[in-house]
Parts: sequence; structure tokens; C-alpha cells
Amino acid sequence: MRDLTLADEMQLAILPHIRKTEELATRAIKKETGKEGCVIITAMPDLGLANNPIRMQGGFFTGMHIAWDADIPFVPVDATVNCCGVAIYSLNGPLSPEEFHAGIERAKVEAGRSGRRWNFDRGNHFILLCRADDGREYAVLHASADEYKTSLPSHALYPVPGVWYESEIKVIYSEDGYRFLRYLTGSPAERFIAIARQLEKINQERMQAFSNEIFGNRITGELCCIPHYGMPNESSIAIGCSWNHQRSILLTAPGKDIFLIENRETSSIPWLTPHGFGVEISHPAISYGRDGLRINRTLITDERAVASLNSKGIRMAHAEDEVFQKHVSQILQRVNARIAISMKPLMAISRDGFVVYEKGEKHGKENYS
Repeated sequence: MRDLTLADEMQLAILPHIRKTEELATRAIKKETGKEGCVIITAMPDLGLANNPIRMQGGFFTGMHIAWDADIPFVPVDATVNCCGVAIYSLNGPLSPEEFHAGIERAKVEAGRSGRRWNFDRGNHFILLCRADDGREYAVLHASADEYKTSLPSHALYPVPGVWYESEIKVIYSEDGYRFLRYLTGSPAERFIAIARQLEKINQERMQAFSNEIFGNRITGELCCIPHYGMPNESSIAIGCSWNHQRSILLTAPGKDIFLIENRETSSIPWLTPHGFGVEISHPAISYGRDGLRINRTLITDERAVASLNSKGIRMAHAEDEVFQKHVSQILQRVNARIAISMKPLMAISRDGFVVYEKGEKHGKENYS
């Protein structure tokens, strides 16, 4: 395992469990091929709890990358593959709150017509209007290809009851029987991988469509579109972990600066970076037993249980500026990066509704509904 974490209490509690995931994946490949499989998990600086209980039950957490070498098509399904990322578009000037909101309403209507699911107001997704340190205005969109989780029967990738590959799932168990790895091989794995590998382009096109509907001719170009969730190739999965050769995006928290970062070295291989800060929970206890996964004695059965735990965690992104900057520096050091552009949020649409910021701090919430 490759450890790029900041070694906080939460991460130290998770690391033994993803080592076991690495071991189980290695055993599964050997079972299917008769050869030693090479599996490497990279734990990122924002390693933390996943909102998805299925993912953690299967031994996968947010802020990690798993890569494997096998002679056959192989994919672990409990990584709950989809595609999520951040796209940044340059604008030809500032927008008023009224113009921004009108564009949002147009995009919502068009989403209903086109079959795209509007998901910028769920989870940690958002649309931001930002001013960069170079004085330019940018639109920043963060969302996933939501349609490919469970709602498209022939293309859904989440391992839920009734999914198209349900009868093809294979399982390998740990010695105590409490841990397991569920996976696909052969033609079902090939089909799964083919769908997953299309999603990076699909999500980019999806965000381009939304941005065009919202901002129209105010857009002067796409600065970047960088995924942080999906399959970088046919034998790897990234969960809350960006892959690129030279640049990436570091998200933080509502009202705080976000950063376009660059690799300090020229690289011909994917450069792995965290997509955010993560959440640290003090004195965490993580255990797998006969009844499932428990965190701090709480049986994790749904997303509400994880949300409750995370709500009590330490969010460095909300810290005072000095602590915030120190945390940014630690992350950059761990992945050998430097800041290329800092972007200060001006307005946002998210699960918190419509928010206008002043001098980087929350100024007020406007109700346009």
C-alpha cells in the first residue's frame, strides 16, 4: 500500500481495513488466474468515511485509489463506480445574482426535458461563480453522472438488488468471514469496465451542456474538466481521487478559496491528488463483525448514520485562515504540488440553496424560489 495520508486519527483507523481490501483483491485474482495478482491501494491525504455504506462494507473508503494487474478482466464492484469531477469555464465578465439564478432555472427545465438528473443541490455538489487571483471570472461545476448509479437498468454500475450483473457477482471472504470482496470477471467485467470508461467523457459533456444552458455566450472557454471518481483505466478505480499528468483541482469548503494545482514534476504517468480536505473524527473505532460494519459502536446501515458521524468530525476547511492555509500546505507537500490559480467564491448554488459571498465569507442566503 502507498500511504499519502496526513495520518490523522480517522485515517490511522481506516488504513488497516484497506490493507485487508488490498489483500482480498490479491487473493481473488490468484483464485481466478492461478497467478499472484499485484494490487496496490494508494491512500490519499483526504482519506475518510464514504457516504455510501455499500462501499465501506466492501472495504472501500473515500480518498483512495486501487490498481490491479490481472490476466483477465476483473473489477471489484463494491467500489461503487460512477464518475464525478469538476469543470471550470472562463467567463467574459461578472454576472449579477439575478442573471445567475435565471440561468439555473433554465438549466433545471432543460434537464427535465433531456433526461439529465439535476444533482447540483445534492451531497457536496455545487455551481460556483468565482473570481481568481488573476482578476478573471470563472464558473466552477462539480457533479457526477448521476444517471449511471442505479436509474439506467442496462447500464447501472452500483451493486444494488436487480442490477444487470447481480447473478455474475463472485465473492471471496476473509479468514474470520467478516470481510469480503465482491467482484466480476470475464465478459460481465468487460461490459462493466466498458460502461465505466465511457463516463469520464459523458460527465464532461453533461457539465458542458449544463454550463451552456446557464451561462450561454458568457463562456469564453473550458479551462479544465478533471474527474476525481471513476475508472482511470481498465484496471484501476479512483474514489475521491483525481488522476491527471500535470494539474488538478483541490476543493475546500463553502465560501473558502478553491485551487487549481500543478504537479511540480513532469510526469508521463497519472498524478494522483485528493479532491478535497476530508473529515477527521476523533478517537474513531472501526470494526467489521457478523452484523456488518460498526464505527464508534454505530452499526452503519444507511447514509444517515455516516452523515451523523461526519457532522461531528473536524472539518479543517472551516478552520481559521492560518489553520486552513497550513492544511493546504500539508496536502500540497504530500502530493508534490503547487498552486497555479486561487479562486474566491462570489456566489453558489448547492444543497444550501443560493448563497452570495462577500470577501470570501458567507454574506447571506437569497430566496429566489
